[in-house]
Amino acid sequence: VSRMGSGSHLMAIVLADQRGWDTAEDVSFEIKGDFQALRNGVNDGSTDAFMWETFPPKPYHDSGEVRRVGDITTPWPCFMLAARKQLVSDKRAQLQAALAAVHEAASIFREESSLMPGVIAKRYELQPADAKAWYDGVDIVAERFVSETALQRVVDTLKKTNVIPAETDVKPADLLELSMAELQRDLRAMTLYDNSELVIAMYKQLQ
Repeated sequence: VSRMGSGSHLMAIVLADQRGWDTAEDVSFEIKGDFQALRNGVNDGSTDAFMWETFPPKPYHDSGEVRRVGDITTPWPCFMLAARKQLVSDKRAQLQAALAAVHEAASIFREESSLMPGVIAKRYELQPADAKAWYDGVDIVAERFVSETALQRVVDTLKKTNVIPAETDVKPADLLELSMAELQRDLRAMTLYDNSELVIAMYKQLQ
């Protein structure tokens, strides 16, 4: 892994859970550092495998330096904006302006479908076909709604990796600044009958 608590570490834990592996007995981790060190590790035999984003490493697959052996999808959104409570209080207007700018950039990213794959290919040194495949497979929405189910998965995984203590009592709603974000309940997690919350959630998601 690049470091404990990193994406390469967290997603390895997610994979182990999906495969039914015991993370205390069946999996061991070695801190390597940057992407170059991770590639060196599998090539010199000091590590068996590592996990990284799908497309940025593809030039190294194509060159034969490393070999792709599989993939896994993150069970949560890939990016978020986090801030200290005091900063939210002191800089609320600036943060709201920053979120508006991110939303506008995400809209441009979606709308400029003929331009963006070329920008991505140049920025990450990808083949145009690979950049187009990446663009077609990603959905950047930058909206105020945050999935309760996704947040709970994050909390559970952070506990399993000891990033936060296992005894920590934290609920998804505790993680949101409600003046800037809104918790989105998973319809499948709600009871189906005599539940006004379900009706409200369905209405919001259909808007």
